[in-house]
Amino acid sequence: MLQIERVKLELEEDESLLRRRAAAALRIPEAEVLEVRVLHRAIDAREGVRFIYTLRAAVKNEKNVLKRCKNKNVAPVSETPYRLPDPVDPPEVPPVVVGAGPGGLFCALALARCGARPILLERGRNVERRTEDVERFWETGTLDPESNVQFGEGGAGAFSDGKLNTGTRDMRHRFILETLTAHGAPESQVLLGELNPAAVRICRQNIRRCGLAGRAAVMRLDVLQPPPRSMGAFACVVSNPPYIPDGDIPGLDRSVRDFEPHLALAGGADGCDFYRAIVRQWRDVLAPGGRLFFEVGIGQADTVADLMAAGGFADIQVVPDSQDIPRVVYGTR
Repeated sequence: MLQIERVKLELEEDESLLRRRAAAALRIPEAEVLEVRVLHRAIDAREGVRFIYTLRAAVKNEKNVLKRCKNKNVAPVSETPYRLPDPVDPPEVPPVVVGAGPGGLFCALALARCGARPILLERGRNVERRTEDVERFWETGTLDPESNVQFGEGGAGAFSDGKLNTGTRDMRHRFILETLTAHGAPESQVLLGELNPAAVRICRQNIRRCGLAGRAAVMRLDVLQPPPRSMGAFACVVSNPPYIPDGDIPGLDRSVRDFEPHLALAGGADGCDFYRAIVRQWRDVLAPGGRLFFEVGIGQADTVADLMAAGGFADIQVVPDSQDIPRVVYGTR
């Protein structure tokens, strides 16, 4: 089995092309690629937005292929799965793992699965509380010595930007990913669209702060215009567009009117310009069966539902908020 790294697909390209890209990386005819499996997929948004894959490929005459291709991104790998050590009798004194970072969590998991009944100690708070403490530090500079980017559930890696060694040639890497996924880690990837350059910068900062550099990216987009041809197909599109009628803005509360950017408020004469544009021009970025979700203003739900129906969406639903006001409208392509 050969591992091929740094295989690129543009957003509009289908994964069916991966076999062809693998063959090109190996410098062999596509017919000689017997099997291709995706080991890892990430988003690269440094120059445009594309997907970067790590693949496993089975080929004919593997040794000869490896010798001929001379590609630094190709290496032989073993398919032997990682296995934890055999179970042991619980020791009289249980092992103690200090720190609930990734290393500590998986160390404790391995010991527990082997029957050693470890004790896991962590100085900081759980990740939900810790996130609040870290956000407060970034906003105010006030440091909580017991809960910060160093101490707490998830360790320092919970707020890193993902530039550590990924270890894709280590057989334990797959064990870690499969364990995380089995316990609820999402496999999805997210593309954020924003028009304002300052908001784009904030999105990028938040992606880094949340350690999502490999799974989320941001593009500067104007949803009143057709989507870029490179957008590709998505399982869902979620939009909270400007929806206040232009004539209502002068009467808004001062805290909104004078401090919120009008670019984020004004939705045209009836507040529905953005809904019309997205339904009309952005439907095709959804894969078949994909869903479009809108947040809507008070009194707009029926209008938006009608727009979606006229635009070819099916199974349209309206969901109320906590005050029983129709707030979300969604439909299926």
